[in-house]
Amino acid sequence: MILEILLIIYTIILILINLAQLYLFKILPSLKVNSKLDDEPLVSIIIPVKNEANKLKESLDSIINLDYKNKEIIVVYGESNDGTGDILKEYKDKLKIIQEPPLPDGWVGKNWACYIGYKYSNGEYLLFTDADTIHDKTLLRTAITKMKEEKLDFITLIPSLYMKSKFIKMLLPIIGQFIFVINLAPYFNKKSKYGIFGNGQYMLFKRDVYEKIGGHLAVKNKIIEDFNMAKILKKEGYETRLYNSLNLFSVRMYDSFGELLEGWGKNFYIGLKANILYMLLAIFALIVIYLFPFVMLMSDIYNLFTYQKMLYFPFSEILYIFYLFRFGVMYYKLDVNPIYSLIYFLPITFILFIIIYSYYRFKRGIIWKNRVYVGKEVI
Repeated sequence: MILEILLIIYTIILILINLAQLYLFKILPSLKVNSKLDDEPLVSIIIPVKNEANKLKESLDSIINLDYKNKEIIVVYGESNDGTGDILKEYKDKLKIIQEPPLPDGWVGKNWACYIGYKYSNGEYLLFTDADTIHDKTLLRTAITKMKEEKLDFITLIPSLYMKSKFIKMLLPIIGQFIFVINLAPYFNKKSKYGIFGNGQYMLFKRDVYEKIGGHLAVKNKIIEDFNMAKILKKEGYETRLYNSLNLFSVRMYDSFGELLEGWGKNFYIGLKANILYMLLAIFALIVIYLFPFVMLMSDIYNLFTYQKMLYFPFSEILYIFYLFRFGVMYYKLDVNPIYSLIYFLPITFILFIIIYSYYRFKRGIIWKNRVYVGKEVI
């Protein structure tokens, strides 16, 4: 009887937690096509590029073809060994290509490249984006229209995920959802101390605001520079917005498990404030909320076939069906086969692994793009 009461309470709590998470997605506004722009202020689009040969052309083509004439595209090129330089030569008449100067002490490579791009820019607005992004032709015009209509200082976006590998399709959406939820992302749009969110794949600033907060100089040594800049913006009271832009903006982050592991492995522990207590709490929450219900289900199935009492019936079954629906809808909205929801526990297990792996990488020194970053100052 006591076990049944505890299971009822546990099931209700888990469902409420998940509904609260789904509510966060519901209240996030979508960026919808809007081209009511009387004039086109100059926008400087700044792209740091280093070893991006397999993704660069598609990204540059989408940016060059934006339905926005008054733009300058600045590529800051870091020395590469994969043919990136040869690709850039094909676009030399359409871009301003800046050779990245040697990295000074105390700087993270991407932040240095973005800062150099800013120094060469002239725009009233500054757009920092990545070399693995794909922009709908209406995106920049829509974003600038939104900035002007609502008198915004900063916009950042949630993209759709361009994924080739089936394994990446299974993993990446749940990882992205985890980051979204633990940061209470939609509250970045509200006058609240909660909710900090920045996506370095698309950060659109008014130039004067970027300069007032110190730009990338203010976060020069931060691995997760986008969240740190978002934190400064919100603390200073600027008008910031995060939008769902699944239909207008996509990102091809990783093509393999190795790339994904290295990419997220540099960020996760830092994203948990490089605090071992936060890390342990995150691990505990993932196990209790997502993995233990699956363990309960497996126990019931085992007991069923061995003619023993199913201790967790029907609660494990209720939770599993709930998670099938919850993750199935998520996959469907991201244009991924919902059948992956049947094994939702695998990506959750991977998140646990990558949290621990990220802790290990932080302790031994983070290696990224052939550079090594060590110490608390990168948080």
